[in-house]
Formats: sequence, structure tokens, C-alpha cells
Amino acid sequence: MTTTLNPTHYGMGFFEEAERTLPSYALVEAVRQLVLNQEIKEDTPRAMIETLLVSRSLKELTYHDFLKIAPSLFYYERHQMKPLEVNLLEPSRAIYEQIKSEAEHYFDTSIKKGIRNGNS
Repeated sequence: MTTTLNPTHYGMGFFEEAERTLPSYALVEAVRQLVLNQEIKEDTPRAMIETLLVSRSLKELTYHDFLKIAPSLFYYERHQMKPLEVNLLEPSRAIYEQIKSEAEHYFDTSIKKGIRNGNS
């Protein structure tokens, strides 16, 4: 993997354990921002809510907490043919800074959470 991920070329996703790994301070701020921006409506699908929570929470994380959640994150080439091939995220300070500033550009709310299998 390169030292940075261009959000126009790469997307990101997360495995279920990512939600359980997020610290409460990041979740609280993510919820606050989603409410203030009225991004979640009554009919917003659950998968989209989960993706919004994770992507917004990533922007709030300290580097130490990012390192804890990084094993639950993956990236993929946006324009690849199906089936989607994903790579586990290799954490670095540069990737952390990039995700922190641009998390919303990496996560596609139309793509559901990843499910771990032997090929991840």
C-alpha cells in the first residue's frame, strides 16, 4: 500500500468490530454532528447510519485510538470489477491524518459493512 490513499481512487469500509472498538468520546461527537447537520432521518437505513457513525467518529479519534480500530478497517479500489477485493488498512501517521481530515470522502453509504472471511 502507498503512504496515502486518494479518496477518488480508494474507498474504505469496516468490519463489525469497528463499531465496538470506537471510544465513547468519538461516538458522542459523531452523533452530535449528525444531529446538528440533520443527516439522519426516520427512514435512513441502518447500514447507512452505522457507516455515518463510523466515518464521523474516525475524524475525532486520537492516533492511539486510531491504532486500536485500524485492524477493523479496509480499503478497496473504487473502480474495480465485482467481486470487490479489499485490503486491510496498514495504519500510519499519514493515513491517520488523511482519514481524520477526509473520512467522509472514503466511505460510501450505499456499501454495507464488510463481513470477515478468509480472503480479507
